[in-house]
Amino acid sequence: MSQDPQDWQGPQVPQVPQPYAQQGYWPVYGYPPPGPPRTNAMAILSLVFAFLFFPLGIVFGHVARHQIQRSGEDGDGLAIAGLVIGYVQLVIAAMIIAFFVLIVMFLVSAVP
Repeated sequence: MSQDPQDWQGPQVPQVPQPYAQQGYWPVYGYPPPGPPRTNAMAILSLVFAFLFFPLGIVFGHVARHQIQRSGEDGDGLAIAGLVIGYVQLVIAAMIIAFFVLIVMFLVSAVP
């Protein structure tokens, strides 16, 4: 039995069908992914109280900005909006009070 060396392909291994497909990897368990950063509660209160009682809105705004810088929470824009609205209302209130004081001074000085 002589075979040509160029025709020889090595031992033949029969092909056996695989009964199941290759299994994928199982999911890795552990900590869940971090959620979005929380919004600072004082910043929300600053914006709300800027419309209801502006001195409290100003105080809450400053406290919120300090807490946000320390903790890295969201809400800096809310705190700034509360501060701006609170200070604008403070200026308007001061101008109204100054106007009424000037009116009273004028009326008192006009009375003989």
